[in-house]
Amino acid sequence: TIVHLKNYEKEYRRTLLFTDLDLNFHYSFITFLQNKQRLALNTIGGYVKNIKLFAREYQKRGGEINRYTLTTDFYLPKEETKAVYLNDAELKKIYQHQCSTERFKKVRDWCIIGCYTGLRVSDWKQIKNIENGLITIKTQKTGKSVVIPVHPYVQEIIKNGMPELLSDVEFNRVIKEVC
Repeated sequence: TIVHLKNYEKEYRRTLLFTDLDLNFHYSFITFLQNKQRLALNTIGGYVKNIKLFAREYQKRGGEINRYTLTTDFYLPKEETKAVYLNDAELKKIYQHQCSTERFKKVRDWCIIGCYTGLRVSDWKQIKNIENGLITIKTQKTGKSVVIPVHPYVQEIIKNGMPELLSDVEFNRVIKEVC
């Protein structure tokens, strides 16, 4: 949220104060995030929610905020989303696909590992402790420890070691070509 607020300040050459967070700012910030930053409405809603949270906390500590910031008019944008997932047949097809390059093979393998473990890309580098058919890691986002059964496809992929790690940007770009 802070990064996007700083980008907004830079774009509009202004320094924001809590008293500046009125309905004009609200509209302008949402438009900026949609058009300049190319963000989805639900993501933007999360940032607006954080701004309201920061403002509420600032006010609790005696700071002055704009009276509109905590009203329902300073709404959280959102939209309905569809749950998109791969079924077993599609995952099997991806797993069995003969990749034309090593890069595609790495991405395919990480796709299968990600789908069958449910882990975020940020947690993939932590997959090291595999015992008795179980992966045990502490997730980066939540800090919680999880134990995940190893699917036979994942077992086959990692039997000779984990595939080389990729960045989430690289993975997301290449997976579209692989699929």
